[in-house]
Amino acid sequence: MFAGSRTTIEISGPDFTVNGHLTYTPEAGFRDADPHLRGKLLMLKTANCIFDDARYGEWATKANPYFGYVHWEYPDGPWNPNRHTDEFIAALPTYRQLGLTMVYVNLMGNQPTGRGGSHPWINSAYTPTGDLKGPYMDRLSRVLEAADEAGMVIMIGLFYPQQDQNIMVQDTVDKDDALIRKCITNAVQFLVDSGKRNILIELGNESNHPLYEHWILRASRVHLAMDMVREASNGVFPISTGTFEVAELPDELYEQMDFLILNTPSGDPQRVKDQLDKAHQRTGGTKPILLKEDTSIFCMMTCLEQGASFALFHQGVNNYREGFQSIPVNWEINTVGKWQYFNQVARLTGSALPARPKDLPDVPPIKLIGIEDGQKLSDVGELSVRAELYQARPIECHDTAAIEIRTAGGVAARLLGSHSIDPQARPRIFIDATEDSAVWQGGTVTIDYTEGRLPMSAFCKVAQRQEETTI
Repeated sequence: MFAGSRTTIEISGPDFTVNGHLTYTPEAGFRDADPHLRGKLLMLKTANCIFDDARYGEWATKANPYFGYVHWEYPDGPWNPNRHTDEFIAALPTYRQLGLTMVYVNLMGNQPTGRGGSHPWINSAYTPTGDLKGPYMDRLSRVLEAADEAGMVIMIGLFYPQQDQNIMVQDTVDKDDALIRKCITNAVQFLVDSGKRNILIELGNESNHPLYEHWILRASRVHLAMDMVREASNGVFPISTGTFEVAELPDELYEQMDFLILNTPSGDPQRVKDQLDKAHQRTGGTKPILLKEDTSIFCMMTCLEQGASFALFHQGVNNYREGFQSIPVNWEINTVGKWQYFNQVARLTGSALPARPKDLPDVPPIKLIGIEDGQKLSDVGELSVRAELYQARPIECHDTAAIEIRTAGGVAARLLGSHSIDPQARPRIFIDATEDSAVWQGGTVTIDYTEGRLPMSAFCKVAQRQEETTI
């Protein structure tokens, strides 16, 4: 089934190495990557790439959706887990060509719809008694092989809250611990036997989450489960577990982590910076840090400037178009939100840029206040200009973007902006007019990160001076 490992991941102090070289260096094949990327990983959160639902057919159909509207079916046919995984695998070479170095799968998936509340679906690679389900592991095997072939790292999550209850909860702590040990041993041994060494292991998604059913996966005892992962892995794979922000967890847990995984899905660069400062204090700067779940490219820039790796979380909706998590997922770079992230990744890594999606209905019309149609941008100088967004349906709660103005004289002015649902999160926007011939034509804009390098200091100042926010 497996043919050894072409790609290997290791840790060297606070950095990651792939095939013996610090990531995003000339030795690793990235001659023109931004220096902030040295030793870091750029990841896309693709937790549901081997997803299935044991209740599909009874539920999650167009005829009988969850909650009255959530279903997994494709526009052109029924839900098919093999199609879903095969389309993911087909996208991996493109992701890698654009500079992405890591993807993610969780054996219990992650939230497959943006709707909060209960999780009635059953998505688990484990049987209720802790054995591994053959179809899930077949899909995982294909993903492991494809990621290895593409030269990519893959992080494997073992548990997810509100799905771990599908492993039979036992009536005593000892029995329950033994069952979770069985799950861990089976899963990790499968990964060891695969021969693949491009793997990082995450014990649980947000181990401080209050809704884990099994005692040993809860915050107060999860360090004991980490002992089980360490024992099963026997040093083959770097291991960690996720937390929501820098949590108050047992010191033993932080000591056991080979690297830190933080979730801070806030879209707030200042909050990300604060959390990363705490993480560096906790580790003494001796371990890699991964910000695993954020919705904002501004936060990616903050993350890299603070010496941490970054993973984009893009929930989307259940329409086979938007996002990388809501089922069914279209794994292509087919929307503004997807293209925006990969465009920035490509620019930062010195890779070939992604093609613009042909259909861009997500681009909102924009009205500029402070400049008239036909006016030369050189007449505006460095005047601050506000942008009003009309009919903007946010791709994410805190979606952020740069706005590129196309003028009669070519692309001559760029704005940094946001269409967050929180108006206080929108930074001030500046026009930088550099060409005398540049004339504002009005109405024609695209979302872009044209030059890519976004100074974090500007956003921190904006966060502290809310009177300068737009709209």
